[in-house]
This record gives sequence, C-alpha cells and structure tokens, in this order.
Amino acid sequence: MTGYVDNVIQPAHEPKVSVIIAAGTEAGGHCGEIGTLVLVPEVLEALEAIGSAIPVLAAGGIAGPGSIGDSYLVNEEEVHS
Repeated sequence: MTGYVDNVIQPAHEPKVSVIIAAGTEAGGHCGEIGTLVLVPEVLEALEAIGSAIPVLAAGGIAGPGSIGDSYLVNEEEVHS
C-alpha cells in the first residue's frame, strides 16, 4: 500500500507483489497527503514507465456517484463504492 508514487517502484520489482494499493489521503490519511484521483494516475504512469503490468487498486475518496464518475476520468477500469 502506498500513498506516494516514489514508493511504488521497488515493490513493483518484487516477485510476490500481485497488486499495488494506491491509498489517497481520503483513505484515512495513513499513507500520504495526495488525493486518490491525483495519486492513481501518477502510480499508473510510474508503473508503465518501468514496464510493469501490476494492477492498481485505488483506495479512498470513491463514495458516491460524483466520485465514481471522476474515477472514470482518470482511466480507472472498474469502480466500486
């Protein structure tokens, strides 16, 4: 689980890592200070830059119709609230 894009690269190279959880500050503020809808595209971009296809699970700030719509604007493939 990460709240900062800089923390994604090393775990992405670990063979036992099967998913990256990008937890924005709306997920309780335990991991970072970046909002989910800003963090997720940054994490996806960082993973793409190193050629990683690890799926990313967004956590925090997705609670209703407005935020679900916003999630699709940042190219999230599935959204559940």
